[in-house]
Amino acid sequence: MKILESMDPEQFQHMRVFMPWALQRLSDGVEKNQRFVHYTSAAVAASIIQRREIWLRNSQFMNDYSEIRHGIETLKAAYQGAAGDSFRKFLDSIHAGFSENFANEFNLYLRQIELGTYVVCLSEHDADEDTSGRLSMWRAYGGNCGVAIVLKVGSLFRASPDGFNVFSTPVFYGNDIEFQGEFEKFVGGLVENVDYLKELGRERLQQSLFQSFHFVVIATKNKAFQEEREWRVVHSPTLFPSDHVSKIVENCRGEPQIIYKLPLTSKSHDLQIGLGLGEILDKIIIGPCENPLAIWEALVHLLNEEGIEDAEQKVFASNIPIRKKSFIHF
Repeated sequence: MKILESMDPEQFQHMRVFMPWALQRLSDGVEKNQRFVHYTSAAVAASIIQRREIWLRNSQFMNDYSEIRHGIETLKAAYQGAAGDSFRKFLDSIHAGFSENFANEFNLYLRQIELGTYVVCLSEHDADEDTSGRLSMWRAYGGNCGVAIVLKVGSLFRASPDGFNVFSTPVFYGNDIEFQGEFEKFVGGLVENVDYLKELGRERLQQSLFQSFHFVVIATKNKAFQEEREWRVVHSPTLFPSDHVSKIVENCRGEPQIIYKLPLTSKSHDLQIGLGLGEILDKIIIGPCENPLAIWEALVHLLNEEGIEDAEQKVFASNIPIRKKSFIHF
């Protein structure tokens, strides 16, 4: 498993112990030069280009509004099983009373995690989707005029600067039994690294386990959605506040919502974050729609205005034919 770009050995060791499944997915992504894609509407794509920012919306407005609740219930089921018993006994053998204190603290914040998590959803993108996009995603996102914004290799594999507090994570798809299997592996990994856990001390160990459980809750999804191959960019302002992600209220589809704006510029205040639109944009695919040429002209114009090189070559229409309603006359 490779140490990822911008990840120091200490951070790698921390993820290896506390987020082993996510680290493996990150490493696999680096190995195969994984690109990512954001499916949205043409109007939102135009706004992202013009404003050089992408919005993180409250998880309650996701297609499946119960997703965070699903993560909570899945974790709870595993925690109450045999692996959970082993987890608690092991931690209490390191620090007396640790497991009860940890559970009490995590339960205090569960409501904040459920109601106060802000995300933007991406999907893994393969080479064979370069000319078409993914039909199931066109059907699910973007309405009558969908757009796929494809991001370059490595766009999610850069470590976030200290204090930025916006994180990327792969989504785990599985049923209760599969999740329990991963939880058992996680507990086994903790036991194997008992010396490392002791070196961390009680407070740092509690913080690390809290982060681990937090990401499990916000990135566990019903297996029925696995074809989406989703990754999430996540901000939890109550738990991990940031001075570099601004908060606004916007009307989205007639509903006022709190939005957190992630800047797509190379710098945010004094931070060099390497998320400039020109640095991360690979291509834009216009989905099946009635006026792809007009949409192409508009998006190319916006990219040119923003100084994006080779804009004409970066935007093109999907080769999936549009389906129009047919009428049968008797």
